[in-house]
Amino acid sequence: MKRWFMGFLVLTIGGACTGEINGRGTDNSGTPRNDTGAGPGPGPANAVAPPKIGDPWNPGSSSLRRLTKFEYVNTVTALLQGDDAGTAAILPDDDFAGAFDTNSGVLEVSDQHIEKYVLAADAVAAAALLKIDRLAPCDQNAAGGAEGCARVVAKTFGRRVFRRPVTDDEVSRLVTIYRAGAAGATHAEGLRWLLKEMFQSPYFLYHIQLGVQIPGEPRLVRLSHHELASRLSYFLWASLPDDALFAAADQGLLGTADQVARQARQMLADPRARQGVGHFFDQWLDASAIAGTRGVKLPGVYNGFDALRPDLRTELATFVERTFFDNGRFETLLTAPYSFVNARLATLYGVAAPAQPGFTRVELDPRQRAGILTQGAFLAAHAHPDQSSPVLRGNFVRERLLCGSALQPPPGVAANPPMVDPNQSARQQIETLTSGATCQACHQLFNPIGFALENFDAVGRWRTTDGGKPVNASGQIVEFPTTAGPFNGPVELAQKLAQSPDARSCVVEQFYQYAASRWKTDTDGDTVAWLARKFADSQQDMRELVIAATVTPAFQFKLAADGGSK
Repeated sequence: MKRWFMGFLVLTIGGACTGEINGRGTDNSGTPRNDTGAGPGPGPANAVAPPKIGDPWNPGSSSLRRLTKFEYVNTVTALLQGDDAGTAAILPDDDFAGAFDTNSGVLEVSDQHIEKYVLAADAVAAAALLKIDRLAPCDQNAAGGAEGCARVVAKTFGRRVFRRPVTDDEVSRLVTIYRAGAAGATHAEGLRWLLKEMFQSPYFLYHIQLGVQIPGEPRLVRLSHHELASRLSYFLWASLPDDALFAAADQGLLGTADQVARQARQMLADPRARQGVGHFFDQWLDASAIAGTRGVKLPGVYNGFDALRPDLRTELATFVERTFFDNGRFETLLTAPYSFVNARLATLYGVAAPAQPGFTRVELDPRQRAGILTQGAFLAAHAHPDQSSPVLRGNFVRERLLCGSALQPPPGVAANPPMVDPNQSARQQIETLTSGATCQACHQLFNPIGFALENFDAVGRWRTTDGGKPVNASGQIVEFPTTAGPFNGPVELAQKLAQSPDARSCVVEQFYQYAASRWKTDTDGDTVAWLARKFADSQQDMRELVIAATVTPAFQFKLAADGGSK
């Protein structure tokens, strides 16, 4: 079945290259079309030349990728005006490459996906049929009759499902399917067949970006206006374009870097950006871990903690959202001496409960707390069920905040945590267990980072002793030359990272990989260096970094030899 599905995908997309998608050829009358496929607007010949970030510059490789589960559910919810048709429960979870589920390298279509896509299409088609009069109003009693009504559904609702204008040939094929479904049955049954076909189409399931040729430039193609609209919406909203963004594409208003940046800025100010930007931070900071098995603690040791886990995730999400949209500064993310807590979390942090219900900003002890690394969601998720873990915490900082390469234990080395020793601190145990040369080759890179967080127990409570001894929270960074050096305690670690060129470069790289939906490669060096300069010019404003990412060659262009891209 998988072979059949992929063969169908190739044939369908391959057929599109003959002139049915986004103006790559002619319309049914033989008249050349512009790259929007409909409506007024400049064709590709009128597009401004791509910005040269390096010489020679390269947008990097691109590959076809499907919608992630998160994107699929969000898209269906938007199409059905608030109803996901149960798809969140139907579809399998996605694999990750590095931090993100958007990496095209792991977004394959398994046999399970094919089976679930069929079931999901059934569910979505049934839900859409119930409200089709709102989604695609048409009059069966008009001149075109029921079949004319089906044509309206194919063209108007199909435009949103495919995220671009539907060609005449595609409308005809969908009406043929409608006709087969309605034969000997009902108009509603025919529409159900038509809708189910649309939701199994590769043009719904995939980010298909064929691009348009740039005159005089054989190496590159530029994404069309509708392709860029879709790419913007999934980067910033993790969902399909809205009517305003569709209109901008129809009018040819995404043909220059300035126009794209203007649209991106407007979209970032929209409440829907909370969803897309929040998804980036949720994955980069591994926020969901607190709700999973890594957030579980021994009841006899940490009684009542399980009830706090949802609150901790809400705290982190609220803090990140408010930091990004109200402040934007990378430094604030790492060093803010405040957070957003409810009455239950106030006890964990040792502060007075907020007077108002819900999550309220509270000032924390600036000698103890500074940003995301001192919040309970991070500290508890990167600890063991019965004790803290300098290894887990230090390695997270090294990989996610400094972009150190992933490390694996040597073959045959047990990676189990030590048994709790009431007469030894966690630091002493880890230092003893990893003192050998073989262990130190890796552990010297992250143990000393994690030691700075030993003032926090396994659930993130502040402590001054561990194993009956004063906590030693001194540490150092040895691997990254521009950040290397000693520090003492969590606040000094946070401040060091906030000023670190390595950490600032890393956040640029993380945003870039999320936007590009792939790993960074050697060909991306010029682009990432340019983004780093823009980030520095903005005083490390993460909002400006997001806008800058949308005008890079990797976002707006693709190599002519690549297939459909992200």
